[in-house]
Amino acid sequence: MKAQQGIRVAGAVLILAATWLRANEANYQHYILGDRAAGMGGAACAGASGVEAVYYNPAGLAATPRDSVSLSANLYGIQEYSAENAFMPGEDFQSRTFQSIPSSIGGTKRAAADWVLGFGVFVPFRNTIFDGATYAAGQHYYSVAINDQSMLAGPAVGWQVNPRLALGCAILGLYQTYDSLMNFYWGDAAVAYTRDMSYSNFGLIGALGVQVQVNARLRLGATLTSPCQGILGKGQVTDNAVSEDAGGGSQGEVVDYQDLDAESGMPGAFRIGLAWSQERKWQLAGDATYHFSRTFEPLSGRTPEGEPVAIRQHCREVLDFSLGGEHYLRGKYPVRAGFFTSRSAAPDPVADNTDEAGQIDLYGLTATVGVEMKNAASNIGLNYLWGEGRAIGWGTDAAGEIVNTVSDSDETHLYVVFNTQYYF
Repeated sequence: MKAQQGIRVAGAVLILAATWLRANEANYQHYILGDRAAGMGGAACAGASGVEAVYYNPAGLAATPRDSVSLSANLYGIQEYSAENAFMPGEDFQSRTFQSIPSSIGGTKRAAADWVLGFGVFVPFRNTIFDGATYAAGQHYYSVAINDQSMLAGPAVGWQVNPRLALGCAILGLYQTYDSLMNFYWGDAAVAYTRDMSYSNFGLIGALGVQVQVNARLRLGATLTSPCQGILGKGQVTDNAVSEDAGGGSQGEVVDYQDLDAESGMPGAFRIGLAWSQERKWQLAGDATYHFSRTFEPLSGRTPEGEPVAIRQHCREVLDFSLGGEHYLRGKYPVRAGFFTSRSAAPDPVADNTDEAGQIDLYGLTATVGVEMKNAASNIGLNYLWGEGRAIGWGTDAAGEIVNTVSDSDETHLYVVFNTQYYF
């Protein structure tokens, strides 16, 4: 393989790797936040109260009986990801990453008889990959290091308009960070290629919520969330390629994009839910969340030569569901279980489109057990997520030439979750 051809192909491989490693960016519910919600599959729009109401439905703050502080954490997590033909035909990628994630912290304060204030910090998404692969046939070596995280933080207020109606609103700041370092070495082509990419962005999200007590047991809820309005975002990409020429020497090529603009792709959403319950005995709840479509540019700017450059992505509309139930043993030991979906908003993969993220529809199960005392409550349990999908990879055509193709991929997550609340 000629040196320049090797550099171009290696660069294309790296770009595709970045594409399928971003697959779960198009999923909006990776693990379940909250106190009760963490055990009930996120079915909390109608029944949320306390700090988790800031995230699911700020109207639920009005139902918080006392001032409180809350801490939720994924104590330990295992994340597995695999993609067929990710680097070249027959060269798959498999990764297993262990991580711990603080998922939420916050508090509530009753400001007046009918008004409750809340503040929360939430980590709804984190993807960490540190792995590598070796393929002896072509002396191909790959290493991937990625840290991708989103954080939400801000105030909210709930108003008990009357015994049956509660309203609420929240303003949350969204801060996203992404850092990746990918290294490829092809011994058969004497080519080494590195991509260093990082960006961060900050924006604001607004939410309006309502809860209606239909009768003694049935409660309805709805939340409308705005798309993220970007305030500030910056990023950079550096590609570095080195190859051996015919004379045994080396030649290099560096492309450095600095001061790029970064934009969040978080869309607006509408969530509606119901909860059927008997206080401190049992509850059944269900939510449906419609995420609106959105087209955005994760990175944009100009080349070193002054030419405009941009990565454009489209997220389609997607409908997710959450179902959950709880049962109290002896009035103070809650047992909860739930199911939820996190369907991908990425379009169907097309072999010649390397800008879009891979597509994996995810499905999750939750289960927790807890204890409630006079001034405190704690829960511990599991959150399991799995799914299969497709991403852009590599194959061969009828003539034996290497071409882009659509390949299979899959993903699983398992987390131990813990949360505790203290009431004043």
